[in-house]
Amino acid sequence: MAIGDSLGLCCEGWSAAKIKEVYGRITFHHEPKSHNLKIGSTSDDTQLTLAVAEAILEDNLSMESQVKHHIAAFQETTAGWGNTTRDSVRRLANGANWASSGNGSSGLGNGVAMKIAPMGVYLCSVHPDRQKLTEGIEHITKINLMTHRTSVSASAALAHAFGIYYCCTLDDPKDFSVDKFQKMIIKASSIGRQMFAETLTDDITNRFEVLFQKEHDTQKLIDDFGGGSCYCYNSLPFSYGFFLQNPNSIESLYNVVNAGGDTDSNASMVGALLGALHGTSIFPEHLIGGLVDVDKVLAVAERFAEKFAT
Repeated sequence: MAIGDSLGLCCEGWSAAKIKEVYGRITFHHEPKSHNLKIGSTSDDTQLTLAVAEAILEDNLSMESQVKHHIAAFQETTAGWGNTTRDSVRRLANGANWASSGNGSSGLGNGVAMKIAPMGVYLCSVHPDRQKLTEGIEHITKINLMTHRTSVSASAALAHAFGIYYCCTLDDPKDFSVDKFQKMIIKASSIGRQMFAETLTDDITNRFEVLFQKEHDTQKLIDDFGGGSCYCYNSLPFSYGFFLQNPNSIESLYNVVNAGGDTDSNASMVGALLGALHGTSIFPEHLIGGLVDVDKVLAVAERFAEKFAT
């Protein structure tokens, strides 16, 4: 996840044409000049994923721990945070309850899906216990409610968590089934639609169905899904399109970065899927060692593995 975040940070919000003009093809970490950061730095995607992970490590499915670690992240820096997440966590810091801190938020961006991967790993650890899986689903919706009070965000978060979950349950990447992955995503995303009463008409489950029903090359993904905008209704199907083009190759990560849009979040989600399916073996050493916070990220990953590996 952090590798994808870093790869995409240098060109966040750019078009595919601009990326090609400036970098040719991105396959290495580059200096994110617009963010005034070092080569190999990461963004709020990694910062908030680590917050989610630390909370789970501290106390499993405790919303009090999620609140604690999100406030700690807020106090560290809100650089790169979306308005919805920043405003909601500010309310938490000012004493609001997590069940109401997301009130008034638009909640349409990638803010929850981009950080929810640790919950996918957690779900794998309790597989196939249906009761614990149900509790995990409820916790994901609570994390969503804390900042993004919309069904489209809940659907995106559930879809991504269960995408990670499916990849983690496979003993061998060769067992990966595009059909099973797609069915998992459709089923998980449809749950989110039931979570919040609202006037929003966009249904991300339908967007996944559009993606899964026909072949999409890079240009068609850009054309059909808004060029990878930060609206999760578009960006998550967009990102999954690249992952499914080749789930067994690092090229799928390079491809989503170079396609433009919300590049750091898109690539962080594709990177998380590749990592869930292959572990670190799929990532070239220059991408692992080139991360500024590689020791911090790996330390959290090791602790997660020690606690939840089955």
